[in-house]
Amino acid sequence: MGLGKMSYTPVDEPRHVYHNVVVALDKENDINNGQPSALACWINALDIKPAARVYHLGCGVGYYTAVIAETVGSQGSVIGSEVNLKLANRAKENLSGYPNATVQAGDGAEFDPGTV
Repeated sequence: MGLGKMSYTPVDEPRHVYHNVVVALDKENDINNGQPSALACWINALDIKPAARVYHLGCGVGYYTAVIAETVGSQGSVIGSEVNLKLANRAKENLSGYPNATVQAGDGAEFDPGTV
């Protein structure tokens, strides 16, 4: 393990990821889903209302984007942006069941999501 790198413990049982644990999305590049309790706290602090339009910069594979899509409901929308093409494609697939969620692959600083 290099300086500043996280250590990841493999799990064989999917139910073990339904806890407040960081999940590796790309171990080689040290990309993870973030600490669920921290993200939940930050999303809650945004006080997102039903029917809102939200921009999620750095959406990874779309886990928290789905949480936001549930929060805004069918009258709202969420646009996820992910610079890592592999993760963006996974997010698009993972969010395919959410008609109120879209994913933009590319540099989020170069993408204008409009009013959010």
